[in-house]
Amino acid sequence: MKRTSLSTSPSTQPAPRHLAALMSAVRRSRIVTLTGHGADDRSRLLTAVACRLRSNFVAGTALVTLERKTGEADLTAALCSLSAGTTAPASPGRAELPWITGQDLLLVIDGGEHLTDRAVRRLRHLLAREPGLQLLTGSSRALGLDGERLFPLTRGG
Repeated sequence: MKRTSLSTSPSTQPAPRHLAALMSAVRRSRIVTLTGHGADDRSRLLTAVACRLRSNFVAGTALVTLERKTGEADLTAALCSLSAGTTAPASPGRAELPWITGQDLLLVIDGGEHLTDRAVRRLRHLLAREPGLQLLTGSSRALGLDGERLFPLTRGG
């Protein structure tokens, strides 16, 4: 897991049309997966959307970046270490996510292609249990979650 800032500089801003379209998709769908070429482009777009939509959620946004294969335990540890609006390194040994319970929150996961099937099942369970939780993921592939809306990132501005 990588620590990521939720601020963006003008030199790293995504294309305005992509930004507006993805923000609209997140407002309309509970589970959105940004797919397509260019992991760096996906990351910039996810971060920009997380920053701009933070105030749309009572608990804000939380961002976790995955850089390697991530199983259920690693995902749970990473989510346990987060608090809304921030990122943090994984903190092993805690299995519950009390800070998510009952929250109106946008969870942003960059690197969703690294999630194992068990980790995706953990997300499915979490989404079923927490009606105020929304999920925005950047991945080279769909996660296969019920209600998942794919948002393919195309080249060009």
